Amino acid sequence: TGVQTVLFRSSSLRLDSVVAQLSHCSRSEALKKIHAGFVKVNDVVLEQNLQLCNNDFVSIRKTGRFQFKEVVSTTKKGRLVLNFDQYI
Repeated sequence: TGVQTVLFRSSSLRLDSVVAQLSHCSRSEALKKIHAGFVKVNDVVLEQNLQLCNNDFVSIRKTGRFQFKEVVSTTKKGRLVLNFDQYI
């Protein structure tokens, strides 16, 4: 298995926002995935929204496994640039 570093822009560190960016869907679709049990954080199925911390693992069914590394910077519009490792 390989590891690939990817950068995403997100409005916050809330799980629904991050899942929406990682799986290329809307935040409401991301919430449906979370409530359906398709999203794991640190190998635990969560049904509520939470804030991500550094080094959290996010697994999304049919999308992949990611490790949140850090907030790299902030854009002019106040969005966060997030650094993830994607496991291939």
